[in-house]
Amino acid sequence: MNGNSPLNPMTVMAWDTATAFTCAAIVRVAADGSFEIAAEFQAEGGSSHSQVLPPQAEAMLQSAGLTAGDLNLLAVGRGPGSFTGLRTGLSLAKGLAMGADIPLMGISTLEIMAAEMIFANRAKLAAPVIDARHREIFTALYRASEGGGLALDCLIEPRPVAPAEFAALITAAAPEGGVTVAGSGLDVLGGFLSGQVNILAGQAQLAPSAVMLARLAAHRLKLEGIDEAIAANPPLPMYIRQPDIRPSGIVLK
Repeated sequence: MNGNSPLNPMTVMAWDTATAFTCAAIVRVAADGSFEIAAEFQAEGGSSHSQVLPPQAEAMLQSAGLTAGDLNLLAVGRGPGSFTGLRTGLSLAKGLAMGADIPLMGISTLEIMAAEMIFANRAKLAAPVIDARHREIFTALYRASEGGGLALDCLIEPRPVAPAEFAALITAAAPEGGVTVAGSGLDVLGGFLSGQVNILAGQAQLAPSAVMLARLAAHRLKLEGIDEAIAANPPLPMYIRQPDIRPSGIVLK
């Protein structure tokens, strides 16, 4: 346990399936923000989210000695990222939330990654990058809010970006520099960061932290209340680019 906790901490189950990682956790979060990890799981292999997540979610509940009815909140990463992965994570979360009558909140995968970079890894400014395929990345830019806690200010809203345009976008929003870039999109950026002294390359294998997702969701729920927090953070996929539609060869008459 990090610090002291009240007698009745909030128990949050969270997962993200928007990237190549399946990340899930059960976290008990106290009113003062201190937390205890009751169960955690992470695996790489984006094509197997639907096979991996359901049994792991059940196993985590069992290992923590909980049932779905013991949970106070569910939180799910809403992308951007893999369309198939997002559908898997959101569908399972909605089914569990409805069946157990639990509040469900969705938070951007980019924001989850940025929160980990800023609050856990002490980045000044965070630009998480996710491989969006088709020679693009998904990115955004965040900094810690002056309000404290786990609040973030978004300087660049989530969007797809061509690698050649990334550095100019970031430096225009943060001319003072000190921006850390991390995530699978680093491999796509390649040499486009060469010579950018104000942009720091972080961890290419940075996965969305399910523990951080749980903490973010609990923080917002306690700060805003259930209705306002869910309205501001709906469990809906963040599709910032249209999915691929390939011709099937079938002609409908």
